[in-house]
Amino acid sequence: MGFTTTIILNPSVLLYNLLNQLPAVLYLQPKDYRVGFYNQRFYEVFGDLTGKRCYEAIAGLKQLCPEYFTFGVFDSNALQ
Repeated sequence: MGFTTTIILNPSVLLYNLLNQLPAVLYLQPKDYRVGFYNQRFYEVFGDLTGKRCYEAIAGLKQLCPEYFTFGVFDSNALQ
């Protein structure tokens, strides 16, 4: 008598695994400009920047980057 195994995969886990396998630097940032989630390639290039502000950790600046459009798309609901 055979049996069937059902594997239930969490969609969040699948997404994180996919993002980690991308050969590009990728990170997600909340509105406080801190580095949130980042993929494996980001870690290889920049190291562990969890919780640090992006403009300090990545660009070496003391304030927001001059031409910063990341949140403009959410504020205006238009392409930037």
